[in-house]
Amino acid sequence: MVAVPAVIQAGSEAKLCASLLQPNETLVMTVSLMADGQNKRLLHQSSDQEFHRCFQFQAPRVKSDKVQNFKVEVRGETFLSTEERRVMIKPYSPMTFIQTDKPIYNPGQTVLFRVVTLDSNFSPVNQLYNIVELEDVNHNRIGQWVNTTSSGNILQLSHPLNSEAPVGSFTIVVWIGEEKIYHNFKVEQYVLPKFEIKMNLTDKISVVQEECEVKVCAEYTYGQPVPGKAGVKLCRPLDNAVIPITIDARNPQGVPDYTPPCHKESIEMDHTGCASYVFNMALFTKNAGEKLLRDVFSFHAEVQEEGTGITLSEEKNVELSYVIGEFTFVDTPQIYEHGSIIEGKINAVRYNNTPISDMLVYLFEEKGWSSYLRLQNLTTDSRGIARFSINTSSLPKENINLVVSDTPQVEYPGYRVPYFNRGQHLLSLIQPAAPDIKPSSSLAIQKVEKPLACGQAVSITIRYAIVGRLSQRALWLSSTWPCPEGS
Repeated sequence: MVAVPAVIQAGSEAKLCASLLQPNETLVMTVSLMADGQNKRLLHQSSDQEFHRCFQFQAPRVKSDKVQNFKVEVRGETFLSTEERRVMIKPYSPMTFIQTDKPIYNPGQTVLFRVVTLDSNFSPVNQLYNIVELEDVNHNRIGQWVNTTSSGNILQLSHPLNSEAPVGSFTIVVWIGEEKIYHNFKVEQYVLPKFEIKMNLTDKISVVQEECEVKVCAEYTYGQPVPGKAGVKLCRPLDNAVIPITIDARNPQGVPDYTPPCHKESIEMDHTGCASYVFNMALFTKNAGEKLLRDVFSFHAEVQEEGTGITLSEEKNVELSYVIGEFTFVDTPQIYEHGSIIEGKINAVRYNNTPISDMLVYLFEEKGWSSYLRLQNLTTDSRGIARFSINTSSLPKENINLVVSDTPQVEYPGYRVPYFNRGQHLLSLIQPAAPDIKPSSSLAIQKVEKPLACGQAVSITIRYAIVGRLSQRALWLSSTWPCPEGS
């Protein structure tokens, strides 16, 4: 067996590992790299014992991406095995980056910037930059450096802006031969705010969620909390496509016949510069006019500084989600061997990631478009976990698409109907090794259910499959972290 990276950088030192397993006689293993009709021998070793060896070799230099073959031959008096594996040889391509000390400048300020070129290992390299130029908003060249090289692997330059520099986007252009690298920054007339505010919110709110807490914090630019008051407002806006209107003599153009729900509160900032409020979501999700509303919430926060009256505001939109929970497959293999028994687990959680106990769930195999075969009925335990096992002896020799649902038949959720996200998992059938087929190999460490005890040896189960061999092996690992005093 030979392990080699699928992609190798041209001209680099690459690593190859070879293993000889359970020989019944003296065998000779030969590993060769075949390219352009020529064979380059990388390994030639004979042994009647198992061995595992890794070594470095020089990858060939190429000017463009090129696929080459590794050939592995194991030969004995009564045994012969050959295998070919394709690898991609990619040419070396350095990356150049430009960075300014800030994204926005006032006219008259000095622009500090640096240029660095990294190799494929992300290490800086010495590089000749033929031209470095700075262009204003009208593409006029206002600064130029010719044939500069990086000192200490990073080129650092600066340019003072004119006090009457036009506002807009300026560009730094770096020439390396015929290649050009660009970086933009802005010149604006601006004043830094004394403080900034932030809202801590989730990205989504479930339709069954009863409460939503919004936290508003204000902080000066030097890091201290802002004293004052915060105003928070939550609205669910109208859907413009279905707004009912009333037209009368006073309003010939029409006015909305429905007012969207909103709620506003004013609260004092605490000593940390933060204020929190919990909204009752029933006002927004159990509203008589819900059909007229969009599936989004609009949060508005406003902070007024104590003593000065200076006010800053922040807005954020949060999606209304009809997902009330989800199922996921955990500790379930990704490949299987026909005839084996597959063991796995299903995790059921609510929208807030809390486990759902004593829930009946249904395990299906997807047979085709909208066609499902129910395999098992399962019930979750106190941790929201349902275990299952499948004997594949009676199943066809093909990939298995597992689906878990909360309904006896797999159904697609309706419009604005609360639902659970179905879990899906693909079990790939192990395929025999072939030059044009990616090997079906995998390795997974089984999750330990209980916290590990300090200072003790623990059994870690590793499940692996290599091409056509499915195995499970237990390894003993000793914890090395110290125990707390007195334990």
